[in-house]
Amino acid sequence: MEKKLENRLKSGIGKCAQKQFEEAIRDFDEILSINEDHEEGLYNRAKALFRIKKLEASLKDFDCLIRLFPNNAFYLSERAVALHLAGRNSEALTDLNRAVALDDQNPFRYSSRAFIRDKMGDLKGALEDYEQAISLDPEDAISLNNKGLIEEKLGYKERARHSFQQADKLDPVKASHQPTRTPDPVGEEDQAEPKKVTFKSYFETFRSLVSNKEERKEFLVFLKTKGKK
Repeated sequence: MEKKLENRLKSGIGKCAQKQFEEAIRDFDEILSINEDHEEGLYNRAKALFRIKKLEASLKDFDCLIRLFPNNAFYLSERAVALHLAGRNSEALTDLNRAVALDDQNPFRYSSRAFIRDKMGDLKGALEDYEQAISLDPEDAISLNNKGLIEEKLGYKERARHSFQQADKLDPVKASHQPTRTPDPVGEEDQAEPKKVTFKSYFETFRSLVSNKEERKEFLVFLKTKGKK
């Protein structure tokens, strides 16, 4: 039985890599019909459901994961992404508050919460979180750039300029932060209008704040659009 579950999981993950999400979900369904609390089955099905825009179904799987692993900061952060995109920012913030409390030395927890605070209009709270993220990882150019954006919104022009300069020193690609400095998005050239962010890319860029530092560079494209679809 364990071998069967392992094979189904491998098959489903492979199909997800090929963007065959419906087929992958059938593999994960089979796993969960045998063991409804299968951790990897639940997590991968939640991700696949999200990718085909079935947010409520995805959230149910994240709910199960967090019931099983209530102190897992990663799963809380992942659920927060789904909650945010479902328009449930207050609940997303609650999850991220818990994630920060559980993993308070991880700068990604603070930068993720800062994103939600910004979206909810809590600019000072977002600024505090970006500052905490930077104190834990002083070479995080993304958070420095984002801090500058918040400082601009708050009217702290000189502080914003300093943040942008610091970000540029660490990663010159940071030119996307200022309206007068609009670089080409990754993989495209001579684009007159900012690239519209799709549901998928919105999810991936925000999710990358939580999980993978290298992937977070993709967030620069998102910053240019200010979250507009």
